[in-house]
Amino acid sequence: MCEHYRIAMTESFGRSLSALAGKNQELIWRRLPELRANPHPDGSQHKLRLEQFDDVYRWRVGKYRVFYRIGSDCLVTLLGIEHRKEAYRQDALPLEQGLTVLLEPDEDDLSTPAQPETDATDGAVPPSQPSRPLPRLLTEQELKRIGVPPQFHQRLLACTTEDELLQIAEQLPDEQLTNLVLDLACGRDLDDLLDDPAYVIDETASVQDLLSGRARIELALDSSQREVLRTIAEQDGPFIITGAAGTGKTLVAVRALEEIARRLQAEGVTDFRFLFVTYTRTLTEFVRTLTHSALSLSVHRVTTVHTLDKLVHELCPDIPRDAIVRTHQAQKLVLEQARKNAFERLLSPDAQRDRRLAASIKGITADYLFREITEVIIGRGLTSLDAYLEADRSGRRRPLNRTQREAIWALYEALTDILRAEGLFLREELRQLALDQVQNDPEIPRYHAVVVDEVQDLTPVAVRLLHALCRDPRYLVLAGDEHQTIHLRTFSWRSIEQAISPCDGTVKRLALQVNHRCPPEIAAAVRAYRLALPNGGGRTAPPSDRKRAGRARPTVLALARWERWQQVLPDELLRLRQAHRLPWDHCAVLAPRNDDVREVELALRSQHIPTEIVEHGKPLSPAATVKVLTWHNAKGLEFPAVFVLFPDWEPPPASFTDPPAEEAEESIHAWRQAAAVALGRASRHLTVLRPASGSSALLAGLDGDPWEIQFIEAGDESEPDTTWDELPF
Repeated sequence: MCEHYRIAMTESFGRSLSALAGKNQELIWRRLPELRANPHPDGSQHKLRLEQFDDVYRWRVGKYRVFYRIGSDCLVTLLGIEHRKEAYRQDALPLEQGLTVLLEPDEDDLSTPAQPETDATDGAVPPSQPSRPLPRLLTEQELKRIGVPPQFHQRLLACTTEDELLQIAEQLPDEQLTNLVLDLACGRDLDDLLDDPAYVIDETASVQDLLSGRARIELALDSSQREVLRTIAEQDGPFIITGAAGTGKTLVAVRALEEIARRLQAEGVTDFRFLFVTYTRTLTEFVRTLTHSALSLSVHRVTTVHTLDKLVHELCPDIPRDAIVRTHQAQKLVLEQARKNAFERLLSPDAQRDRRLAASIKGITADYLFREITEVIIGRGLTSLDAYLEADRSGRRRPLNRTQREAIWALYEALTDILRAEGLFLREELRQLALDQVQNDPEIPRYHAVVVDEVQDLTPVAVRLLHALCRDPRYLVLAGDEHQTIHLRTFSWRSIEQAISPCDGTVKRLALQVNHRCPPEIAAAVRAYRLALPNGGGRTAPPSDRKRAGRARPTVLALARWERWQQVLPDELLRLRQAHRLPWDHCAVLAPRNDDVREVELALRSQHIPTEIVEHGKPLSPAATVKVLTWHNAKGLEFPAVFVLFPDWEPPPASFTDPPAEEAEESIHAWRQAAAVALGRASRHLTVLRPASGSSALLAGLDGDPWEIQFIEAGDESEPDTTWDELPF
């Protein structure tokens, strides 16, 4: 028993509360001190534990019943509100059935639904199966109360099935309004509510402050998240925050700014500036939204959120954006020219040596050489051949002898000569140039704290730049997960620690330990995929799961004819959307290459499914469309329902006729990292489409116990489930 309990709520509870009449909102709010004092049953009928759950209770408040759970950390989480008529019915359900929290309207809200002015199913996608009737019809009064725009009223009131309601509700201008309308008409499975994030309520706020957005609410943190923030609040950095996908690294990194602000104020610093850096524009937009909700107004106002590239361009304004060699084809062309300049010199002082150096790297692909130059030489800030000869190349699977390193250094020098002559730069060169400017110009503004997310895809040079922009390394915070590195081949925490603190022992490693994103079944499948190949990585202890187990395993659809995915994918998307009332923008399809993404868009649009390609760095739009992305572009995002395509494809150079073995192994490892990141984007439902037989190394691990395997015959998309042992591969 705790002396005092904190109160938190799910978003679903907040939506249910907002739908009540003002007098009932006030009644529930006035009674909350009862739960703060003692939420446990007291022998009366006011507080009862639901027999179906170990830690879920029902509280009687007037004619409504409030469902809540009691946590071990003195936190009472309000889950939902239900009218007493429905609450008593729910209590009578057999234990093996799920509980649906369904809010009935106030008695004075009951009215006859208006007739539609337009066909509610106009332009709708034909359902894949008969639509379910609505558990209850909406009323005009509650639509007005929750702020639904008047132009939607008639169509919403005329809805009688879940499909009709979903097609109209997702057109509403606000996602929260869409969810509220769906909750009111269809209810929420209590099992689902237990997995929802909880927000701690300010005890001094009124219910009007809460519902209008004026009250401050904070996401309830797990014990490892609180411990990390406590360390940042009490000890000196630099700090490295690690944790697997879904452990809340970005949230904790943002919240760290609040703790640092308190420390600076205690030190007498009031006019401070903060910098938050992440990898892409898509993630930047997400972080800007997060800083607005997770930080106090005073800290939010002084926090700048940038991508690393935008920051570099601000530090190097004289370098035009079109001066960067970006495309793979442009990189290959300039590298081949450098190879000629380095080893085919007409007036070479030592032609024999040139031939020997050229021959030593003849079998190395252009892509491998380019990555070696950008990641190992430029990315680590190496300035001499001797430094390169001694450099640690961990992560590069192909070993290089001294002669080969000398040849690559000569190639690097020839490459930089060509680039300077044409006024061009590699991306990593610009980061080094920005670092030089910051180190040499004390007038460049520094920040009192610098927080970096997704650091696992930044080179040591990039990290040194961000370190140089931080006034005090005590307030440098880096967050990342080495198992989500999808752009670098040479990342290591050791190289990052050396970049920011050459003296061992000054960097503090802080670990997050609870997965908040995926149900345990999805998390287990992603781990199995990571471990499917030798040296696959990810063998550290998995985080514990906050979400409850007992859901369906993620699905693998094994297609006897791979080209049938263009029919199977739209059908499965429609089926899942209908079964779980998912708005289109809750669904995403992830594919390995841009060409695959374009094929997905055509396949979905041919079935009249609204679709939107999310290009690299493009912010997610709120439009009611299925988001289609490459595996790499999905980094840092999450969606309730994710479909991942795995064609029988080998990435180069593994796809070459006679591939260099070590290079092929390195490429496969990098692409499997990207695939694992894609699989981990799902927060509720994960479906994989793959060929039933294939030779690609990317397919390994999409089998076995963690997956629900369904074999799709060549001409029948409705084939029943089949065990993996019965499949022909």
